[in-house]
Parts: sequence; C-alpha cells; structure tokens
Amino acid sequence: MSSLGLFIADQKDLNLLKVFILPRAIEAVYNLLVEKKIITPIKYGTQLMTIGSLWVISYNFLNETHNLTPSFMKTLYTYSNKTQGEGYLLDAMRTNVINDCKVYYPNHKFT
Repeated sequence: MSSLGLFIADQKDLNLLKVFILPRAIEAVYNLLVEKKIITPIKYGTQLMTIGSLWVISYNFLNETHNLTPSFMKTLYTYSNKTQGEGYLLDAMRTNVINDCKVYYPNHKFT
C-alpha cells in the first residue's frame, strides 16, 4: 500500500513521502530477515532499526549534506520548519565541522 503512494503522489511531494515510508520499509525488511531466519529476533528490533535509519538521515542532514540529494535536502528544509536564525546556526555548525576537519586532516581537499 505504501509503495502505491509513490506512484500516485505529486512529484513535488515525492521526497516527503519517501521520508514517511522509510520507517515502515525498514520494519518490513527487519521482519523479512527474522522470518527467513537470517537474523534472530531481538527485543524492540523494529524500533531499533527505525531509530537507526532515522539517526543516519539526521546525521547526514546535519553533518554530511553532500551525501543527500539537493531535492531531498530541500524537502527536509521545507518540512523541518526551521527559522532563519536556526538556518544560520546550522550553516555555522557545518562550517565549523569542515574547518575542524581541515585542521585535523591537512592534506585532504574539503569543499
């Protein structure tokens, strides 16, 4: 049912729909792996898988923006309801991370 939404969704809302469907998809993969006995079930396994995947997205959104497509970043910006001041703070934090990496890895060409 969730994948049907990808086909009938408006093109501009497609990335947002992907964000909403991701936790359910992770849960389905976990359940399939348990059903096929590839992994053993763990307590709160589906919740942990979902938390992990959303943590990866959040980490990439905050620190590794080059890993996400521009349209996905725009969707996250649009629906996170951040203010202009929060945007300045986020940009400053990203600049500090890059500058710290330049000091720590002097031979690497950071963008």
